[in-house]
Amino acid sequence: MGARLHFLGVGSSHTRGVLGEGGFLILGDRSVVLVDPGPGAAQALAQLKIAGVDAVLVSQKERAHDADLVEVKKEPSDEFSIERDEGMFRIRLPDGVIGYVFDRHKRRDDVDVLVVREECVKVLEKSRPKLAVLTGFSSADGQLYHARELQKRLGVQTIAAHDGLVVDLVAYGALAEQKTLKGFSKE
Repeated sequence: MGARLHFLGVGSSHTRGVLGEGGFLILGDRSVVLVDPGPGAAQALAQLKIAGVDAVLVSQKERAHDADLVEVKKEPSDEFSIERDEGMFRIRLPDGVIGYVFDRHKRRDDVDVLVVREECVKVLEKSRPKLAVLTGFSSADGQLYHARELQKRLGVQTIAAHDGLVVDLVAYGALAEQKTLKGFSKE
C-alpha cells in the first residue's frame, strides 16, 4: 500500500481550541510512528483504533508529557530507520526519505517528503523536496493560500495539512511506486 501521513492535529498552542495539536503519524505497511504528539494524541489514536506505535518522536521538551500517554510496542517493526539530526528527524523508508524539520535554520537536501512546521518554511527555498507538507500552524486562517503561494513561487508540490488529513505519499509522487528487490534472497 505504501507510506502515508495522517495528521491528527496541525495546530500549535496559539490555535488551541480551534485546531487540534495531536501531531502526525507516519503509517507504513507494518509500522506506525507518532511525531510530536500534543494534547489529544492519545484520544485520536484510540478513535483510529491504533493500540500502540513503533516509535514516538518528540522535537520539543514541552511535547514530552503528551508522548507519555501513548503505548509504544515492545517489539517495534524494522520497516523504518529513524535518525535525529540537528533540527530535524529523518525517517528512512524502503522507497524514500521523510524529513520533519522543526528548526527554521537547517537546510535539508536529502529528503523526498518534507514536513515543515509553519515557522520553518524558508527551508523549502533550498531543500526542494518532491512534496512539502505544512503543519504546526499559529493561525487557523490562510493555510491553503499560503501553501498555494509557496508552490507557485518555489515549484515544490505543497500541501497545507489539516486535522484528519491523510496523504498517500505514492499517490502524490513523493515516493517510488516500485519496490527494490533488496529484501529478496537469490535461490
